Amino acid sequence: MTRLPALLLIFVIASAALAQGRVDLKVRSIGYPVAADADAAVIRDGQWTPIRVEVTFDGPAPLQGELRIDAPDLDGDVVSFVESPVVLTPGAGPRVVWCYAVVPVPMSRPLRISFYADGARLATTDSPTAGWLPNRKHLILDISDSAVVSLRRAALKPEHVSDLSIGVARPFVVEYVVAGMSCEQVPDRWIGLESVDTLVWDDPDPTRLSDAQLDAIRSWVRHGGRLVLGAGDNWQKLARSPLAELLPFDPASTTEVVRSLPQYLRQMSGQEDGALPREITVVAARQLRPGALRLSAERLPRIGAISLISMSFHGSGRVVATAAPLRILAAAARPETRFLRAILDAHPAHPRFLESERSQAFAMTMSRGVSTHAAVTAPTQFTGAGRSLLYLALLFVLLYAVAAVGSYAWLRRRGLAHLSWSVFAGFAVAGGVLSLAMVGASRGFSRGVKATGIIDLDAGASEARGAAWFGYSSPTRQFVNLSLTGTGSYLRALTRSGSDLATYATPERYTALPGKGLLRDVPMRATLKQFEGYWSGQVRGAVRSELQVHRGSGRLDPASWVRNDLDVPTSHGFLLYLDPRVAANRTLPARVADYERADRRRPATPPADLVLVVPLPALKPGEMVKDWFRSTYAHHDAAAASWDASPLGPRPDLPTLFDWQARWSARTLGDMVAPVSDPLETLLLSTRSLYQPVRSANPDQFLNSAVVDFEGVAGRDISHWLARGNAVLLLLSPTPPPAVLQRNGEPLPARDGFTLYRIRVPISYVGAAPATAPGADGSPDDAPAEEPSENEADADEPVELPPGENP
Repeated sequence: MTRLPALLLIFVIASAALAQGRVDLKVRSIGYPVAADADAAVIRDGQWTPIRVEVTFDGPAPLQGELRIDAPDLDGDVVSFVESPVVLTPGAGPRVVWCYAVVPVPMSRPLRISFYADGARLATTDSPTAGWLPNRKHLILDISDSAVVSLRRAALKPEHVSDLSIGVARPFVVEYVVAGMSCEQVPDRWIGLESVDTLVWDDPDPTRLSDAQLDAIRSWVRHGGRLVLGAGDNWQKLARSPLAELLPFDPASTTEVVRSLPQYLRQMSGQEDGALPREITVVAARQLRPGALRLSAERLPRIGAISLISMSFHGSGRVVATAAPLRILAAAARPETRFLRAILDAHPAHPRFLESERSQAFAMTMSRGVSTHAAVTAPTQFTGAGRSLLYLALLFVLLYAVAAVGSYAWLRRRGLAHLSWSVFAGFAVAGGVLSLAMVGASRGFSRGVKATGIIDLDAGASEARGAAWFGYSSPTRQFVNLSLTGTGSYLRALTRSGSDLATYATPERYTALPGKGLLRDVPMRATLKQFEGYWSGQVRGAVRSELQVHRGSGRLDPASWVRNDLDVPTSHGFLLYLDPRVAANRTLPARVADYERADRRRPATPPADLVLVVPLPALKPGEMVKDWFRSTYAHHDAAAASWDASPLGPRPDLPTLFDWQARWSARTLGDMVAPVSDPLETLLLSTRSLYQPVRSANPDQFLNSAVVDFEGVAGRDISHWLARGNAVLLLLSPTPPPAVLQRNGEPLPARDGFTLYRIRVPISYVGAAPATAPGADGSPDDAPAEEPSENEADADEPVELPPGENP
């Protein structure tokens, strides 16, 4: 008889489900399909994974429901990532819905995707599994109809996509992985492109995308993405689309049909009278937008000089656009990697560099690496408060023991030993009261919010955006709704740490709404919960500067200044700018010794040696510094004078990014057992694409800390900001970020943390470039031939520079 109610309940639920109709689910894709294997896909650790689900409905009436994907958070609680509402219409055919979830990596089993309506699960299916793509590898997503084949020549072989091998053969220092999909498969939210470093679209037709997809691409660029567009036959559609605002040149430009690009062919292939494979449509991009840069010029019949390849900055991201189809320009270059270097900022991996990597592989893999994830999350764990309370507890136990033994000895000397038990009982009562007070104090002391952040700004502007990490500890058990302030912000639970996931006997379930940036009914157990998010909004004040650098010496002019007009202090910082002594687009940077002693160029110097770094002092709100770099240059002059007196090794040069990355990633013996939480490691995260662990020109000099671990943190690299006329300020502040966690709609200001402010600032050039002595541009016999720079190519035939070109 007891089975009858259960059977009736099952019958009622089944009848209701049948009345609603049949729902079928099919996962069309997960992650990003790598171009080497159309059936394989890759996802990133700790980042949004786009999942495309096809929903088919056969029912008598419209049905509204939601799609759910379950995955664990850092505590082992189950997070239901919900896409809602999903409205199904009878007879409308299959509907494709984009879902977003943070998937545990490596992905050991398929994800379960379910459709719910009125609290009942009507359908369920499993997703395909996906491979793991390490965060240190650069993902290029090609959505062109005709794939840009040369991109695959820059990519790693399929067997090296998910491995951690060191010294693997590759054309460039950066390890590129290429994925491909049709433009119609682009996610409809920018978070679906979070794992993509560069998006390539040749001859784009924006009319094939929805408004949501176009907005996703624009938002992704603003949040740090790199977009490469190749104009072609669809130019008019691109010029009239929302993507036109991203173009570095005027969308009103006309087009010209040509059969040759003589200047480009001379520059990229050495052809004097070469022709293209066929006639192509070229945009007559004469007028560049303010702040845009010309990377390559061309002269067209009846038109004159145009910008063939241009670049502009938008928010934290960058757009490179070509006035001709990418696949045509790539095929005309000899080798094709020359063109890829221009659009990707790719630096060739010299054989000496790869050999140096292999020779140091054992030492690097055996030593402890640097975890950038620990750098940004450890300060949110209340470890300082817990350690202090542990010391207080030990002190309390010690004092109680001393008091008990001392009181017994005192009573015994006075013949009152028979009262010792009463005295001990009094101590016990006092100790209990004191311990309860300490428990209450500990809950109050370790509760609240701690936060860290990486916030991006433009010089003189208060509009900001960036990532933030939060630790929230509540003194009581409760269920809360959490979100971030700011339009377009999102919040998600941490899914990764330096140790195994913590688990509870009775894990709770709560809901994540990616479309609303909301976490609903989050369980707080009087313990720590950690979250991360992306924020955009306004900061109070701005950072302002006026920077001038001498072309001949690479040094800042004494008139340069930086002023902190933010409402928070900075503890220290760094200024990064391209070495002006190096000719534009040179692969090998010239050091001081190359100019003064006419030595041959050192082959395969790491790209980080192209960037000069000057540290900055602490700045209070409203404080301005001038000539702060005097001590840096004085130290260099002293080292150079010492070398002149007794030459040993290469001549000292101005500090470069490679030198500073070696300091930021250094590990001592004490660090082998101590937790890693140095905010300086966020600077490694910010310059990821320029980081390499060895300097191949000097195989004995390498970073003793192994390859830096970028796992669990979405790409926060801003190396693409470094260009002619642009510098980067990295300022560390011992204050929480401007992003504020909200509980049930009410702000929870953080009481502790740190923030890295990254500011893109203009920089101008004074003086003349250094005169290169005869033979200084030569390369050793075993080094690859130097490619002609754009400046040298332009000198063959004077070209009228388009407006907007920087000197």
